[in-house]
Amino acid sequence: MSNNILNKNSILNKEDIEFIYNNYSEYVLKVIRELGDNYFPNTSGNVSTLIEYKGNKYILSTPSSINSLKPKDKLKPFELSLIDLNNNLIYGLKQTSEINLHLEIYKNLDNVNYVIHTHPFYCTVFAVLNKKIETKIMAESYLKVPKILYVPYETPSTLNLATKVIQKIKKEGYFPVILFNHGLVVFGNDLDKLIDITKTIEHTAKTYFYSLIISIPKKIKYHKIKELEKLFFNYDERN
Repeated sequence: MSNNILNKNSILNKEDIEFIYNNYSEYVLKVIRELGDNYFPNTSGNVSTLIEYKGNKYILSTPSSINSLKPKDKLKPFELSLIDLNNNLIYGLKQTSEINLHLEIYKNLDNVNYVIHTHPFYCTVFAVLNKKIETKIMAESYLKVPKILYVPYETPSTLNLATKVIQKIKKEGYFPVILFNHGLVVFGNDLDKLIDITKTIEHTAKTYFYSLIISIPKKIKYHKIKELEKLFFNYDERN
């Protein structure tokens, strides 16, 4: 363990802390390794995982980049922030200022074990333009990301932003969310799939961006989209 001080009000002891970090920190660090600086530029973005331990729920997340200014790929396991669902820091560095978004997702949505918030370049370009990314331009993009939700700008780190995101998801479904003038949020219970979806959205945004420069991108026709869906679901059933 590092020299961090365990919150004296926590019900967890040193052995509990070691168990949690030894078994859960890898999930957060894996996202950082696989996505890298292109998705977390200038220490931005954040990642978390929900932990159920001894009858209680906790969140292990990347710490505040504003406080530490430490690149995410330099983070050590015990520097990650361990908090309870009341946002009390239990161990590690100070939690990210955007933890409200993670907390509200975990509290209000079922079957969510991970939240990944990134600022990939092309995706963020569309976010600051307040423009939507068309995923029906490529079969692979649409099948992995049939829909993206868009939330108007709200001040980062605030409960207002988190509330708007939850409202949008509950109204339209469990789909990736682009925060206008901000970035991308994905969430769910399959970490590898969430990493892949994040990469897919950025690749689609990049393709769409350059297509718009050259001409008007052509969407796949409706009946062909339905054909794709039929083939995809049939493939799932066979495998």
